[in-house]
Amino acid sequence: MFAVDRITEDGKKAIVSLLNKSIELEYAFIFNYPRLIDQLVNIEPITQERVAKKLELLGKESIQHAHWIMQLIEGLGGEPQLPFEVIDRMTDIPSLLLKQLDKEKLVQSLFQQAKLVVEQNQAKGILAKMKTMGAASPDMVKERSSTLRVLERLEIDEGRHIKLVQNMISELNLPMQQ
Repeated sequence: MFAVDRITEDGKKAIVSLLNKSIELEYAFIFNYPRLIDQLVNIEPITQERVAKKLELLGKESIQHAHWIMQLIEGLGGEPQLPFEVIDRMTDIPSLLLKQLDKEKLVQSLFQQAKLVVEQNQAKGILAKMKTMGAASPDMVKERSSTLRVLERLEIDEGRHIKLVQNMISELNLPMQQ
């Protein structure tokens, strides 16, 4: 999917640690979104098809994110760790959506932190010197920043997920906590 960047070993370890935290949450999303849809449609008196469809979209995108995160971790020489928490059977949809909003924000924050680690720990080599002199080809720069590009895409997607969850909370007329 992408080439491994020139990142210091300490940087790689720090990024892998952050990514393993984010993958734990992504896997929880994958398993919990279908359960939330079931509760919303079949158990709760609320039958919000639009909200259920948004939850379905979030679940599908979480599967893609988990795949990208595992590839990043492996590309950085790490091992994906997949412990996760599965929600109990809950009938309190408002509390669950508010918790989900907090988790989406946390995942976005983890991607932001990982981006900072990438930027701070890129190995200073000939490519960096060539880039500052304007001599690096676009392909060389693209290869060097592939981890950063994937993290930026994941961060943007999480921002969209945050807005979707906020929208669902609004559609269900739930008070949003900050």
